[in-house]
Parts: sequence; C-alpha cells; structure tokens
Amino acid sequence: MPFQVEFVSPEAVLCSGEGTQVVARTRGGGDIAFLAGHEPFIGSLQPSEVRVTETSGNVLSFAVRSGFVSVTGTSVTVLSGRGNARGRHRRGSGPGRQGNSGSGPCRQRRRRLRP
Repeated sequence: MPFQVEFVSPEAVLCSGEGTQVVARTRGGGDIAFLAGHEPFIGSLQPSEVRVTETSGNVLSFAVRSGFVSVTGTSVTVLSGRGNARGRHRRGSGPGRQGNSGSGPCRQRRRRLRP
C-alpha cells in the first residue's frame, strides 16, 4: 500500500510523491524500514543513505549528513540539513544499473523553497 513521501532540505523539496518503503539509519536505532501504517515515529538521522522505494519498484537513494525522519501512518517526511540525490536503480539491480531518473511517482524535484 503506497504512502506519501517527502524529502526536504532547507533549500528545496528534493522528492515528493508516493512510495512503498523508506529505509533510514537513525541514531541509536540502526537502519529502520518504514511501511504504510507504521506507528508514529520521529528520529534523528545519522550520516548515511536514505532509500525510497517507489510504487514502480525503483529505488531512489539520497545521501544525508544529518536530519530527522517523521512518520505518520500515511506519510514519511525526511528533513535533511543537506541531502544529495545519489541516483535511482531498478529493483534487483545494483547502483551500476541506473533506471530512468525522470520517471516514477517520486520524481526528483529541485523546487526552491520560499523564504
């Protein structure tokens, strides 16, 4: 079951759309996977990779240095002080086999936030 996913930095909304899973590394908690219906959660992120699985099965990866993840039963929001899109790959493929970076419901967006 898909849920709303947003990946936001102070400068821009990097990703906004639907996903089926988000995996993030939290301080003191290790890697945690969030699925639709997950209990409400808020956590501090460690420097790591955050992976968003789109409804198509493609995985979008972001490098984070710090930030927070906020989860409700219907959405996951990643707030990162600095986030860089690392790429997208098809389910079952490695990072060397990139998928189409412009397709899928969680399109990479460099939409500037207004002050």
